[in-house]
Amino acid sequence: MAFKRDLGAGWDANRTRYSQSTQLGYLAPDRSAVLVDAFADGLTGGTVDGAQFDNRVDLSTRDHTASLYVSDTLCFGSELQLTASGRYNRTRVVIVTRSTPVAAPIRSKAITASSVSTRCRA
Repeated sequence: MAFKRDLGAGWDANRTRYSQSTQLGYLAPDRSAVLVDAFADGLTGGTVDGAQFDNRVDLSTRDHTASLYVSDTLCFGSELQLTASGRYNRTRVVIVTRSTPVAAPIRSKAITASSVSTRCRA
């Protein structure tokens, strides 16, 4: 029987900037869009339930993930192997909004996948 152990680490980092604005309009009978000189900017878009209609979004995000992994393979000859592995990820996400008013809550989900290939020698 032989053992093969792999250890590793990883680091991923990202920055994202997202902006959105909305111009108001309506659909004509011929199904074309007719734009009006009003925007959902809290100034020219009117009010909804007494509050200024503001649909602007201005976000920036930073995230990073630190990873550690280990893989251990027990070789029973050259045809049969048993592998156990594990991975630990720590992800931090920072979301900053510059919008007024503050936009709706944002949900973030990180998905990480890894693959280790091991070949045993008899």
